[in-house]
Amino acid sequence: MTDVQNAIRGPEPFTVTADDGVVLSGEVVGKGRDVLLLHGLSATRRYVLMGSRLLEKGGFRVISYDARGHGKSQPAQSPDSYTYSTLMSDARAVMAAVGTQSPIVVGISMGAHTAAALLGESGNTIGAALFITPAYSPEMISTQSRQPFGTDSQMRWNRAARKPSWARWMPTP
Repeated sequence: MTDVQNAIRGPEPFTVTADDGVVLSGEVVGKGRDVLLLHGLSATRRYVLMGSRLLEKGGFRVISYDARGHGKSQPAQSPDSYTYSTLMSDARAVMAAVGTQSPIVVGISMGAHTAAALLGESGNTIGAALFITPAYSPEMISTQSRQPFGTDSQMRWNRAARKPSWARWMPTP
């Protein structure tokens, strides 16, 4: 068996219980640098790469899961349990469960917003992020400061990261 065949030998399913008891369903496939996939609203983990196996073949360990209320994951008990802070908590729980330290996070739509929030979180260990058609959320912008996540230090950090795509409409001091 070649290294490529060994690296893509079928997904390893997993489940993670979130802080509020919701069971999240996912899978890991491949070996190498970790890539965490976050899908969009009304989609599943299958809709981030659309069936492509290029990452596994290229030497990456691909971690994907269905967000709460999507695919094979359980729905939350309350509509209030579908906030971006809850989705971030779910992503952190998945990261801990699969043992990833500094993944590349790829998010599409709702998943891009979750990835941006994870990236801006103080003390987080995201290696890199790719935002595909990010969702807009007014909660990301403080009405007083008009800065993402509401703090000057996080805004400077985002500038150092060459500004995320949603920063183009934000004022710069």
